[in-house]
Amino acid sequence: QSLYDEAIRLSPMNAETHFLRAKTLTYLQGGPSLVDQELTTGLNINKRVAKEGGLDTLNLKILGNDFAGMGHLSLLDPLLKLKKLGVMTHSHLMVVTETAVANLAYLNCWKKHLPILVTNAKNYSAIRSLLSPIYEDISMLEAKSGYLPLYEAWNLALNSWGDAQPLLQLSLEQKEAGDRVLKKMGLDAESWFVGLHVREGGKGGYLRSGADADLHDYLPAIRSIIKKGGWVIRMGKGGTPIDEMDHLWDYANSIHQSDWMDVYFWASCRFLIGTSSGPLSVPPTFGKPVLYTNACSLGHSPNFRNSLMIPKLFWSGKKNAFLNFREILDGQYGWTVRPEYDEGQTKLVPNSPAEIVAATEEMLDTLDRPERYAHKTSNQEAFDKLRVPFSKTSQIRIADSFAELHRDLMN
Repeated sequence: QSLYDEAIRLSPMNAETHFLRAKTLTYLQGGPSLVDQELTTGLNINKRVAKEGGLDTLNLKILGNDFAGMGHLSLLDPLLKLKKLGVMTHSHLMVVTETAVANLAYLNCWKKHLPILVTNAKNYSAIRSLLSPIYEDISMLEAKSGYLPLYEAWNLALNSWGDAQPLLQLSLEQKEAGDRVLKKMGLDAESWFVGLHVREGGKGGYLRSGADADLHDYLPAIRSIIKKGGWVIRMGKGGTPIDEMDHLWDYANSIHQSDWMDVYFWASCRFLIGTSSGPLSVPPTFGKPVLYTNACSLGHSPNFRNSLMIPKLFWSGKKNAFLNFREILDGQYGWTVRPEYDEGQTKLVPNSPAEIVAATEEMLDTLDRPERYAHKTSNQEAFDKLRVPFSKTSQIRIADSFAELHRDLMN
């Protein structure tokens, strides 16, 4: 922290120092209120610089490479919904480099809603240098009423939009092309499938490894889906191969992998089983639900429609017991993606295969009986009561099967 303090003293009008310190607080310390303070300070600096340079008269925000990652591209959904709902009044222009874009086919889906410029690194650097004070920050969006932290803005957009039509849908040509590929793999017109994406690690380093999960823990859930008549399509890019199984396609390791096929799967799955990784938030932009497993940042959970979540738990060596949900949310544990805390005394505990199976079967049953989702169970109500102080950021519904199993952690 002393290095940040010195950097701010030497260059008090450099907003980037505050943004960097906010990221450090997010990943290392789990201090959401301090994160918001740092982001607000940085954004106010940028607003002042923009006004002094006359950039405020453009009434424009630039979306740069920060919005080009896989999950970050899906943030165009809440941003554009807030614009359509009148919560935001400024216009947006997206300027990115092609090498930064995780999926060009998915980016292209947004072109009818947003002007997008894909350029080279030299041009991007020049534009960024000229217009940096009016770049939208991915962690805190600017609304008509002031700044909104990302997850607060996300939930506001999703709750306000409700069950209205999603912003994205496949074109007829995209659907027909994807259907042809599925037919080659043995899926007929009556087949349904569940997408699966498990973040196995190797990206983001140790500090983000709390978001990782073990693919093998999902094999019983895969078998459960297949037993009920569905297919499972394992998504991603490479990763641990899965042994051949009827009605399972390890698409992540197949020759058919492509950006446009990824989009087809996200838009066509019955739902996606995902982890704390970018692809989790893509199906909801097409109106598809998700089962969020091994959720490691309990305080950060968008209220995806008709979706469920099961979080990782925390084992405390000092208590020789699991932390309860209130302790997770009240402390640093619910706000970062680190694998351990308190000098290794508190560690993340992944979901068990049995917990994943139970949540998967609950998800399938909920989709078969939509009326079930219309009312929360007593377990879900009790869990939500714990989240009241964090209701702007933590809203996705917990699976009843998981809440019942861990009722003791709601005391």
